[in-house]
Amino acid sequence: MEGVYFSQVKIDKETLETYDCSKFLGVPAFPVDFLRNDKGESLISAADYFIMQLNLRDVADRETPLPKEGMLYFFIDVDTFKPKVFFTEDVECDYEVYDDINDGFDKRDFGQTDGYRLVFDKTLSTGHYFLGDINPDIDLGMDVDTDGYITLLEIDYLSLPSNDLLKFGALAPFDGRYIFLIKEADLKRLDFSKVKFVDKES
Repeated sequence: MEGVYFSQVKIDKETLETYDCSKFLGVPAFPVDFLRNDKGESLISAADYFIMQLNLRDVADRETPLPKEGMLYFFIDVDTFKPKVFFTEDVECDYEVYDDINDGFDKRDFGQTDGYRLVFDKTLSTGHYFLGDINPDIDLGMDVDTDGYITLLEIDYLSLPSNDLLKFGALAPFDGRYIFLIKEADLKRLDFSKVKFVDKES
C-alpha cells in the first residue's frame, strides 16, 4: 500500500479555521462528549498526551481504505507508552475545543504545545508518513510482530528542524521515530482499539 507523506508548518495563532485542521499538538476539536463513554467516564487519563489529529478531508484525494471524511486522534500514555487512537465519521456535529488538553504536563519535560499544521504534498517522498506498507528501511526488531500489519502513522523526528524538535520535549526520540501499526483487517473495520506502538531509534 502506497503511503501518504506530509510535513508541518507552525500555527502562529489558533482560530476557528485551525481547530479542526490536521495538526501536531496544538488545540484539537472533538465532537461534544466524544471523549466520554456511556457512563460519562473519560476515555483518556491524566497520562494521555495528545499527539496529533488528522482530518481525513486532507487525504480525500488519495486512495485509502478510510472514509473521505472524519477525524483521527492520536494519544500516547507517557507512563506506559501505549497508544490510544480514536476515530469519528461524524463531521456534521457540534465540536468542543480543548485548548487546555496538554496543560497538565510539565512543559519543561514535555515541551511546548504550539500547534503545527500538517501539509500533505504529493511531491514529498520522505518525512512523516501515513497509512502504507511498513517502511522496509526500518528494523523494528524481532520482538515486534508485524504479521498482517501496516503503518497507520510514522512520525519521523529526524525530519523536524531542531528548533521544532525541542517543542516535543521528552516525547521526541531525538534520533528516531514513532510508529503506529494497525492490522489491515482492523483498518477496514475502522477498529483502532488494537493499534500497536513502536518507539524506534534509527
